[in-house]
Amino acid sequence: DLVLTHHTFGESFGAVFAEHNNTLFSDLTPDHYNELANSMRKYYPEQSDELEGISQSFRTAGYIVTFEYLSAWVYFHELAHTELADPTFSRECTGIVTQDRYGNLVHGRNMDQVPQAARNITLHLTFEKYQAVQFEAVDWYWFTTGVVTAVKRNLVSVQENWRFVASPLSSVDVLSKISSGTVPQVFVFRTLLLSTMDASGPLRNASNPGQSFTDAIDFLKAIPLAAPYYVIVAGKRSPDAAIITRSAEAVDDITWLDSASDWLLVQTNYDRNQPDPASDDRRTVAECLLRQLGQVKGATNLGVYAVISSFPVHNVNTAYTAIMSAGTGELHGFVRQPMVPAGPMTNAGCEPAEYSNETGLGRGISFGRRV
Repeated sequence: DLVLTHHTFGESFGAVFAEHNNTLFSDLTPDHYNELANSMRKYYPEQSDELEGISQSFRTAGYIVTFEYLSAWVYFHELAHTELADPTFSRECTGIVTQDRYGNLVHGRNMDQVPQAARNITLHLTFEKYQAVQFEAVDWYWFTTGVVTAVKRNLVSVQENWRFVASPLSSVDVLSKISSGTVPQVFVFRTLLLSTMDASGPLRNASNPGQSFTDAIDFLKAIPLAAPYYVIVAGKRSPDAAIITRSAEAVDDITWLDSASDWLLVQTNYDRNQPDPASDDRRTVAECLLRQLGQVKGATNLGVYAVISSFPVHNVNTAYTAIMSAGTGELHGFVRQPMVPAGPMTNAGCEPAEYSNETGLGRGISFGRRV
């Protein structure tokens, strides 16, 4: 209701659904949709009730968005790694964690996603249970009842980044894991950040995330998945920050914030033991710009926002930016406008490898609308 009060269906959900139907969901069969819906109802009754409520809200507004279709969205990240998905579809994210000289951490996050209408369904969310705030999030995946960007005060801030695979996963294998109750990626943070671990289904049997950074790391390392991803996680203070590189079954790598030798971590969508591809050097540019600013300026909310708002870190696909801190509980969300430089960039020696001059949508640092 909140979204449709400010935007038409065609300018919000309709455009997002159409884009992803073209690149994934139209290739699912009726049997696929029934299998996904049955998995939701079997393993996640609480979230299923919420999905039914969201579906009903669409019907009340005059739009048919079925429970089965919303169930497929719950497993979007898993299905998008299979041969059913269009491999050319944009999948980009950036995460930055910095520490200042006093050990305070700032976590910045860009979500890059198309179409532009994703900006119109992005919300700043507060999750409550037993009349108490559990955590906050900024996201447009909220209609799945899960999130991929969140913070819980005095525990952690977390984000998910897409991880590419050498070849598509088998949809048969992924659907088999879904049918056996493997936790959807969009539910991982919801599970982690709820302080009372009485969730239904397989979440009840997941290792208890507890109430410490170490507990959270152990949970994120151990939880079974159906597809790979990166998790960027920051605790209350340095050195509690890390990038976890996950496959479905294991942890392939963990990079820790080493406060003795460096004050920053940057992760995009490529394994850290490999250089950025020439066509997408967001990590290289972000690291360079942070070092140009230096720790005093760079390890602040404004410094991280400035870097994450500079091309190509902020680019034509950037839907929203979040600046957050588990230490203070802050979460600042910004809906972004597309930005492509009109000409060559001169970012103090941190020039991106490529730029487009097809449209002059912006240059330098771009600001956004608060959510």
